[in-house]
Amino acid sequence: MKVMTRESQGERIVTLRDDGAVFDERMMDAMVSALDSIESESEDTSLVLLFEGGESIVGDFPTWERERSREELRYFVRWEDLVSRLCRLKVKTVAGYRGPIGAAAIQLGLVTDLRVGTEDVRLHLGSLCRGPFPGTTWFLLPKFVGLGVARRLLLLGGELGASDALRLGLLDVVGPQITHVIKETLDKMRPLNAEAVYFVRRILDDSYRHERAAAIEQIKAARSKLGSSG
Repeated sequence: MKVMTRESQGERIVTLRDDGAVFDERMMDAMVSALDSIESESEDTSLVLLFEGGESIVGDFPTWERERSREELRYFVRWEDLVSRLCRLKVKTVAGYRGPIGAAAIQLGLVTDLRVGTEDVRLHLGSLCRGPFPGTTWFLLPKFVGLGVARRLLLLGGELGASDALRLGLLDVVGPQITHVIKETLDKMRPLNAEAVYFVRRILDDSYRHERAAAIEQIKAARSKLGSSG
């Protein structure tokens, strides 16, 4: 995983670029280290998770034997910690995809603020047929694609092209060049306060389990935190 940092109009943009076939322990270590650095900085920051595939899939889960092993258990404990940390990160987050993309990269994208991709992107979600359940982040999948499609994808596997992923909400923006799509998306998000984006993320994540009264209280808390009187 390559870490790139640049400044743009007073905002720091940190890009974590991964073109490896498997999101393994080494990739996880690199991402944890990058998150440590981001959390220690006080200035405005945007985080981009960039997965760029070629002829083969990038960002897939490791292949495990059918019988549960200590290595597998340790991996997924760390994986869930990493996903939870990304959910709580108080910066603007974008996942960028080019080419064939594996399940780990897609699951990380489910907890970012926006997901963007190129016209040749292919999302390979994997299935239970490949072995143990590949990360609990898949519980978010029905929010995007609906119960019927989620059931089919989890049980039978398959892939989604850019147009289908855009229609279902797994992608928010599609364009011919990934760098241009990412820049355009970040430019549109620039007026947004990172704190406001964080609260939007929380409110949307909780939207399926909160009663209306609880949702109102959460929005009131967000208004108070952001200094809004509307």
